[in-house]
Amino acid sequence: MGDYQVYLGAGVAAAISSGFGAPIAGLIFSREVILRHQSLASFAPILVSSIIAYLISKFFFGIDSILATDIGGISSIEEFPALVITGIVAGLISVVYMNGLTHKNFFPKITFIKLHYQPALAALVCSIVGIFIPEAIGLGTETIKDLLLAKISWESAIIFLIAKLFLTVICIRLGLVGGVFAPALFLGACTGLIMGVFIKLILPETNIILYAVSAMAAIGSCVIGGPVANMMIIFELTTDYQATIAAGISIVFASLISFRLIGQSVFDKVLYNRNIDLKIGRDHLLLRERKIEEIMQKKYCKIIGNLSISEVINKMINAGYSESYLVDTKGKLINKFELTKLLKEKNHDKKVLNLKKYRFLKILNEMDILSTIKYCKNFIGESVPIVDKNYKLMGVVSESNMFKIFLETSEMVHKIEAKD
Repeated sequence: MGDYQVYLGAGVAAAISSGFGAPIAGLIFSREVILRHQSLASFAPILVSSIIAYLISKFFFGIDSILATDIGGISSIEEFPALVITGIVAGLISVVYMNGLTHKNFFPKITFIKLHYQPALAALVCSIVGIFIPEAIGLGTETIKDLLLAKISWESAIIFLIAKLFLTVICIRLGLVGGVFAPALFLGACTGLIMGVFIKLILPETNIILYAVSAMAAIGSCVIGGPVANMMIIFELTTDYQATIAAGISIVFASLISFRLIGQSVFDKVLYNRNIDLKIGRDHLLLRERKIEEIMQKKYCKIIGNLSISEVINKMINAGYSESYLVDTKGKLINKFELTKLLKEKNHDKKVLNLKKYRFLKILNEMDILSTIKYCKNFIGESVPIVDKNYKLMGVVSESNMFKIFLETSEMVHKIEAKD
């Protein structure tokens, strides 16, 4: 599992490195967003992969940066709150964007449209909009460059922002496969330009380009969930430390908003919609993937037939169990007995079928291990029966079984995350 994650991280780092010409950002993004741990064992292969991808792209294909190298930084203290506001607006735009991509209430039900017609419908919508607003279709790299150089009016930026947001949501929702990061950069550049124009009315000496870059980095960070990696992308592309610091201010406040309302990234939200919550941790996710029947025991004291209390007591003592389970001839669970309770019965000649039905925990064999541990958190006893949907007794699980698998999983995760 650990080696697989390293290979995956190396591939992602190589893609970021070759795509943006930012090998260090590729390394950071891979460890910050993909692996989500900082083991030494993953550092070398991921960095080497990132550097090699960067060199191949640079010398064989060339790397054309979308950012200028002379952006400049904060020129006055008044620009700090302006960058904060830009970050907040960028965070809100990213929330709308990610909800449009993932939230069921932000898009109409399209089940009445046949599945194979949905991408065609998205292509039709893009074609129609593209006739009037061609800048809103495709990657939009040249448009982003113009936005970052403030060559586009704020009125056009608003139109581009709405059109790009609309088309991206339509395409992703209708199955016309496309990325989510490039549109996020486009939306960010539009947002930043608009904010920069209006801030310049208050602060005439401010640099509009700085806000375009900051908002682009902020929305990109919210969507893919890598604030540090996005700051490093800005730094590697511009070698401008001051611009990176300014972008970092907007990134921080945008990330705070999007994390509160969405999560770490749009990918986290997609997984959450599939009942995979990355916030609970890698060990808990592994326990959720495994069924409780994987660790259940087949050895337990089974009582079949209408035995007397004394016969059941002797059988439990001879077998070395303090609990037993009464089942019918088809294996269906009827009752559970504790040795201490049976010993307290006054008439040991009484048949166990005539005893009252005791209340006890039961676990469905389809439950996962994590849910079972939570369900049994207040349990005190020898074992808990595991039954199928027809109430047939499949086996039992003890507290020690659950403690053991929990510790084994935690140790496995620790070895992966602390591997050197």
